[in-house]
Amino acid sequence: MKRLLKIILYTLGSGVVLIMLLGAFSQTALFKNMLRKQLIRQVNQSMNGELSLGRIEGNLFQSFTLVDIHITTDDTLLRCSELQIRFKLAPLLRQRISLQLVALRQPVVNLNQTADGRWNITDLLPESSGPQQSASRWSVIVDETDIRNGRLTINHNSIDSVWQASDIHVRASLAQTRRGTEVHLRHLGFHSPQPYPDVQSLNFRLRQTQDSLRVSDLDLKTPAGGIAGDVLLVSGQPLSFAARLIARVNVTELAFLNLRPPVPAFTPVIHLQASGRPDSARIHLNASYEEQTLQVNGFPSPDLSSDYRLDAAFEQPADR
Repeated sequence: MKRLLKIILYTLGSGVVLIMLLGAFSQTALFKNMLRKQLIRQVNQSMNGELSLGRIEGNLFQSFTLVDIHITTDDTLLRCSELQIRFKLAPLLRQRISLQLVALRQPVVNLNQTADGRWNITDLLPESSGPQQSASRWSVIVDETDIRNGRLTINHNSIDSVWQASDIHVRASLAQTRRGTEVHLRHLGFHSPQPYPDVQSLNFRLRQTQDSLRVSDLDLKTPAGGIAGDVLLVSGQPLSFAARLIARVNVTELAFLNLRPPVPAFTPVIHLQASGRPDSARIHLNASYEEQTLQVNGFPSPDLSSDYRLDAAFEQPADR
């Protein structure tokens, strides 16, 4: 009996020592370089592009950081100075991927469209030839996504047009479960070239289930005004929707083709409520500025061959 106990203790002790040695080895530069090469090999085999990675930092048990990332196809699609991920291991036992933080620093994305209309990002992943897989039983929870100092360039080669957003900042959270998808965008802001206005802030909550899509707490602010409200889309039989939006428009900040309208400064407030189905819709619009109000009530049909009714009224204060 004592001999058996000694064997058990020896085995457990040897296992603990082995785990400690493996843990210590995983913190060495040699192991991290081996992991970097293996990661590059696996990623490059799964996409029609090439990944290059400078180095891997972190303890690998709670967090890691990928430094100097480049993804190229015919040109550079993405480069990022740093990607940091903090995670929990215990939720993996419950088929849950739990990421406490996904942080990107100075990401640069270049989307290029060729003359035939194809985008470089669509060529990145190979087309799937096998049967479509059923929904995964795994859940993905991202507590915090933090993007700082990003830049996005969209190059429409087919129409010779380039649009670029710079100084992109994003804070968001995500939950993907069998019940659906939830996204909470806490902040999105970026700088746009003229004539497009900057986005000072955009935030909303999005919830998608098998039969509905809801956007709530929508709040967009730009120098040209803002929009707030909620939208609901239900994919039943028949399809239906409902929307409630409030817009404030600074007319003097609007621009088109670098031309600004020669109008005095004023900021009307527009309230819009709409609901409907494929065969009908109900619209209520109210635009006001100071004491002047324009109201439009409509019951149109998307099918222009059908009858519809549209009523409008304009009110302004009497001369004093």
